[in-house]
Amino acid sequence: MADREFYVRYLGTHGAGFVRIEILPSGRLCVVNETTRGRGEHERIDHSKTIIKEVILSGIVFDELREIIAETGILGLDDASWPLGSGDSEEIEVVLGDDHVSFTTDATLTTAAIEASADPRGLRAFRAFGTAIKELATSLTRAHYNPRPI
Repeated sequence: MADREFYVRYLGTHGAGFVRIEILPSGRLCVVNETTRGRGEHERIDHSKTIIKEVILSGIVFDELREIIAETGILGLDDASWPLGSGDSEEIEVVLGDDHVSFTTDATLTTAAIEASADPRGLRAFRAFGTAIKELATSLTRAHYNPRPI
């Protein structure tokens, strides 16, 4: 099915919640979406909500992931000059064979801020990869959990 050394993780923290997407060598895709709202002064109920969706991927999906990795050039990036925010962040970790990369940057960067940064090409590739992984995970889990009759 997949390479023994294949792993992709995306983590985005936004406000009071986060989304984590993991693709494991076993073929398991796990999407965790958590929103946290604190209790009000007079409330007994904690408004935290965690949604976990898991699906098993086929070899065709792993081929598509390898193509996304190659197209974005994510394995050749360096986040040393990328801005780090004080709050919301995005993290990506990719292991493919002997290659292992991990990146972190500010999740609130605007397009203008990316273009004005020290490494706009790298930040654009980071965003492209993160967007592709989120769209792929959303499409696969939606197709699995919301089947429609033909």
